Amino acid sequence: MYGYRININGLPETVFACSAIVDNYNWKNMNDNKTIEISVSKAPSFAIIAEGETTFLKGNCRLVCVVGSEDKRAFCDAGIKNEVSTVSVRFCNLEAVPCKLTEEDSYDKNCFLLPSFSEDEDIVIEIQRLINKYINCNVSDISYDKALCVSVWFRMLSIIDKHTRQLLYKQKSGNVNYYVKKLNYIISNRYRENLSLTKIAEEFGVSMSYLSSIYSKSTNQSFKEALLSVRMKKAEELIMETHLSLSNIAETVGMCDETYLRKCFKKFFGVSVSEFKKIKNEMTLYHEKPVRK
Repeated sequence: MYGYRININGLPETVFACSAIVDNYNWKNMNDNKTIEISVSKAPSFAIIAEGETTFLKGNCRLVCVVGSEDKRAFCDAGIKNEVSTVSVRFCNLEAVPCKLTEEDSYDKNCFLLPSFSEDEDIVIEIQRLINKYINCNVSDISYDKALCVSVWFRMLSIIDKHTRQLLYKQKSGNVNYYVKKLNYIISNRYRENLSLTKIAEEFGVSMSYLSSIYSKSTNQSFKEALLSVRMKKAEELIMETHLSLSNIAETVGMCDETYLRKCFKKFFGVSVSEFKKIKNEMTLYHEKPVRK
């Protein structure tokens, strides 16, 4: 989802607030870098150009957010009437980062998140209502109505931010299963390598802390525990089914040396390698299987 992470300080100053029906709509962003513009447009076809990419919106009604002086354009097909309601405000202090919003941004409570556009009917209807309310209050000379404009503005900002986070959360929920499955595949098939969660997170394009968090919550074990489990079970097979030395087995399962293998083996199974062999070979009544402590 393309959009903005913004931080603001102070109260908004109205640049313009209006509603109109326009033929042959062709818009280019002329705002300065301290401005936020929120609008709702109604037309059977609509296109937005941002970051050099053109997005065609097919819904009849959509929300569009523009922050700062970013190079952005919007247009309708020739002869199409477009009903536009828009509010533009300026802040003395506005920090805006145009970017592709990701699931990790949904955790950041230190900024507002605005999408470049949305065609979700529920939010579009609600923002349309608030924009109209802002417009009506803005033309009034009554102090109460001017103060109400500020309240309506931040209400819009809050609703859009909440909606954006919900969309990102849904995206995150879908990605969680993908990341967990992919990480399990890597552990199962690349356990011989010197695996690093930091490097794997870089491969996935997410932070190490995020990947670690979703994996532990989904599997009830850490990445290191899962990797050790796979390595120990493989070591168990090789110890019981081959004549390889412990040094070779350690290398085969991705462990640095025999000493480290012995240490991890005893911690994982609760018995030493020699005790484990004896138990397995004798299969006594009380030790049918080694028990991990």
